[in-house]
Amino acid sequence: ARGRRKAEEIAAELENKNNHETSKKRDARQAAEAKKMKLNDGEAAASVANSEEKIDDDPANTSNNQADGSAENPEQPKKVNKRKFGFDKNENFVAVGDEILPPLIEYYGFTDSFARGQFMARSSGNAKLLYFITEQVKKNLIDRGLQDRLQVINSGLRAFERRNKDDCEVSYRPCQESVHFIAPHMTKRVISIPYDDFAKCLKEGAIPCGIFTEPVAKEMSALTFGAFVVCLKGYEKNIAKKMYLVMWRCKGDNVNCLVCRPEMAGFHSKLKAIPHTTDETASQDAA
Repeated sequence: ARGRRKAEEIAAELENKNNHETSKKRDARQAAEAKKMKLNDGEAAASVANSEEKIDDDPANTSNNQADGSAENPEQPKKVNKRKFGFDKNENFVAVGDEILPPLIEYYGFTDSFARGQFMARSSGNAKLLYFITEQVKKNLIDRGLQDRLQVINSGLRAFERRNKDDCEVSYRPCQESVHFIAPHMTKRVISIPYDDFAKCLKEGAIPCGIFTEPVAKEMSALTFGAFVVCLKGYEKNIAKKMYLVMWRCKGDNVNCLVCRPEMAGFHSKLKAIPHTTDETASQDAA
């Protein structure tokens, strides 16, 4: 009995001690919160007083308010054009403007089969890139308002890239990424060349026109400054083989291959897999 009473006394003492510490912590927390609220109220009141004082002390504001009953708002930072879901509307894919495609169609001689409706750009204006969008993606997704519900990060292939210089007749040049969808519809600035000349195009830096066979060299030299496309003879309409190169007619009697080094290595491999034959046999192989 004495042991039980002793245990009960010890338990009661511990409980009283814990209750006392809990009460002290609660009182301290409430005091801190009250102090914080008091400081916030004081800062808010001071801020309002300062703003009212600045407005009252500004004679320009006083005269303007008296004249037209309103104060001129200071210039606000430009806000990003976003929809309620946080999407950036400037990143939407939209149809290419009428001022962009007609000069390209004339310069590269695109035929009526050229799918001009499948070329799109970002809606931010003055597009750096024009994208080739497949018909199914455009018809079933973009035209049905997908961009109103989702933020489209990327779609299609880079088709044309804008140059910042004004040294060419047009502002955009074809991109190697989708040249196989563009070249078959070109009637201007496209040259069909034999196997050896095609291999000579796969070099970095300036390539003299004189190293090509005479007919090819004449065609290249006759071109004006700007982009053009060469295709392997016999593979002009064979999109699956992708035997097209985007080139650039430089100032002087030189051309440049606008293909990155890894892709050049890929073309060398593809050329090794093609029999080096006459033009007639090459046409039969491509078919």
